[in-house]
Amino acid sequence: MKRALILLLFLAAALVFSQAARAAPALAGAAWLKARLSHVAVLDIRPEKAFAAAHIPGARNIPFSAPLWRQSRHGVPGYMPAPDQLARQLGRRGITRQTALVIVSSGKDLRAVARAARIFWIFRRLGHENLHLLDGGMRAWRALPGPLRKGADLPANQAQRRYIPRPDASILATLEQTQDALDNNVPPIDGREMDWFFGYRNALDEEHGGTILDAVNVPASELLNKATMRFLPPQALRGVFASRRIVLDEGKLVTFSTYGVMAAVDWFVLREILHLPDVRLYDGSLAEWAAEGMDLYDSTDGMGGVIGG
Repeated sequence: MKRALILLLFLAAALVFSQAARAAPALAGAAWLKARLSHVAVLDIRPEKAFAAAHIPGARNIPFSAPLWRQSRHGVPGYMPAPDQLARQLGRRGITRQTALVIVSSGKDLRAVARAARIFWIFRRLGHENLHLLDGGMRAWRALPGPLRKGADLPANQAQRRYIPRPDASILATLEQTQDALDNNVPPIDGREMDWFFGYRNALDEEHGGTILDAVNVPASELLNKATMRFLPPQALRGVFASRRIVLDEGKLVTFSTYGVMAAVDWFVLREILHLPDVRLYDGSLAEWAAEGMDLYDSTDGMGGVIGG
């Protein structure tokens, strides 16, 4: 009887912990993290030099530039690696799918926020549930102020674990699914800045500037407070998408950018802050779209008109 009671209490506690983990915000504030620092793992994606100068106590460092976050396929760079391949690398660094994980960037500019959002998406793609992104990154942590440590990260293999992925295909858009969205009058959302969207700047080549034909531009920068680089409140975020005549309740939205990094900011807002159930990130993004010879729109080539109008 006593053993059964202990088991029941254990199961009840596990259920409460599981529910609390699911209920915890995907977007975590610095004060939230400070109060739970002993119960979560912090993954700092800044360069090694910045991490060594000052980091959150207990944090692990896997810079965004590390090769494990991306791979090339058929000459197109920037794809997320295969889940099993990535899982082995994360396990070597002591991370499992059950780890309560907080992604931390420098928080100093749009690129830093986009990189953190991209890593967050990668972990969601692996099936990671207890996952958070530090709003404002290290910039917000320093402003709190939060405690800091110096020194390099521990070597990989220090505390090897086994990361068993449970790949979530519901947040990944393929080229075909992006085309299907277009065919169903749901234009994909380009998260890049307007000068990239219209073709005045180009990360690919002269032939493949502009954007996906009929896409709508929602620059990731408009989803953030420009002074703090933190995300806008939910109502303000809805207003940004409404201003582009995007009907959020339709679902089946696809975000993209050049290589799927800036697109992660729009995806994070739609899926993790506004809680839309069917939002996908096109991993191949414009690089794959152009490589496959799909329709592009470049306002600099004399075509004229408004994209996604």
